[in-house]
Amino acid sequence: MKNILVVSLCAAWLVSTAVTAQETVRTIVTVGGSYWNASYTAEDEDGDELYDYGAGNLFGPYLSINHGKWNFGASLYFGKIPVEETNFDDMKRTDLNFTVGYRVHPNINLFAGLKYLTWTQEGSFDWYNEYGYLVDTYEYEETFKAPLFGAGIGGTLPLGTSGLYAFGSVSYLMGSTAYHVDINSTETDESLEEDSDGDLECGLFTLNLGLGYRFASGMGINLGYRGDIIEQSGDIETSLYEWEVDNRLGVKGLVVTLSYTFK
Repeated sequence: MKNILVVSLCAAWLVSTAVTAQETVRTIVTVGGSYWNASYTAEDEDGDELYDYGAGNLFGPYLSINHGKWNFGASLYFGKIPVEETNFDDMKRTDLNFTVGYRVHPNINLFAGLKYLTWTQEGSFDWYNEYGYLVDTYEYEETFKAPLFGAGIGGTLPLGTSGLYAFGSVSYLMGSTAYHVDINSTETDESLEEDSDGDLECGLFTLNLGLGYRFASGMGINLGYRGDIIEQSGDIETSLYEWEVDNRLGVKGLVVTLSYTFK
């Protein structure tokens, strides 16, 4: 049903382009790039902080196409977030987003979205026998992949007659997180590669807000705050370990975007 929603919005966009000869519908294209200084934290189901992993740097391009009241957006973030005071190395995160929206008011946009989120953590652990002797050291890589579908609302508010404006958006997406682990022994040729027995149910709330300025030349700059709150629940089970997951991950921080609008 979620795929049908996205396809239906795209089809409606194409149908809406069949305007009369007297009407002129402009197509406006904007391209740009963003920098997100994101902190990474984990909380339990009661909201108590489990870990404050640290802050990292994420970068990526984005594209926006506006055609009449319809609009399409695509963006990508990728980078690393340091994981401090644990046996994990830096967390690698990739965040690919697509939206199709309809402007119900000159300053208000409703949209449906697809997010494909991937994050990977690497680390190592020691394995002891029943007598307390070190048997082996394993290096491992954990990968979470989550296709998420949802909807949201965004808006802009012009501030005066110049190019200054405020912006904001909220959305909620749902899906499941597929978990994969790759474990390799440092002492032998033994290698384990497996998926968990079940996926994690996942819900994602996103918030964006800030200020922007659009110059007459078409150049623009946005300064704002972005927060992603991810709730996960379910069981992870492999041949070496198993645990119940019920937590909330927060990726939040300052975002700076530079863009250019073609006229």
